[in-house]
Amino acid sequence: MDNLPETADAKRRHRKNNTIIIASAILAVIIGVSVFGWYLAYKRPLLINVLTVNGKNISVDYILRRCLMSIYDASTNTTTGTADPLGVIQNIIQEQIVEQDAAKPPYNITVTDADIDQALRNEANSISSSNTTTPNTPTMTDAEFNEWYRQLLNNTQLSDKELRELIKVGIMEQRLNT
Repeated sequence: MDNLPETADAKRRHRKNNTIIIASAILAVIIGVSVFGWYLAYKRPLLINVLTVNGKNISVDYILRRCLMSIYDASTNTTTGTADPLGVIQNIIQEQIVEQDAAKPPYNITVTDADIDQALRNEANSISSSNTTTPNTPTMTDAEFNEWYRQLLNNTQLSDKELRELIKVGIMEQRLNT
């Protein structure tokens, strides 16, 4: 007779464990469906390629971030005005053509990481010197430059690779025009 209460107690524990497992599984399915729905509604449309330049695809997300960048004023660290999406798309197309053709003959233009770093430093120093009233302001320290660059990436929503690629294309355009 001593075994009967233990068996009933074991059955109750077993039912309780099964209930917890089933509830957890249902909750996991609900969360999974919600995340999948969010992905389909909000993230996936941004990943759609809407522009192709000589085989290189450009997504909606990149165009939107470039629109944000077009209204970002690095000297005041604020956004100003409104973006011109068609102008941004035209710039992206031009940049892609320059990037793809400038390295080929007859131009043979190359841009090194050191060139990109120097261009970024020059930009940071020009903004820094325009924000001060002291003439002959020395260049930024490494810490100040790193903070400026971090803020630039944060405010433009571009990745390090995307921003460096943009600077590279700008240098290529300058060298093509000289």
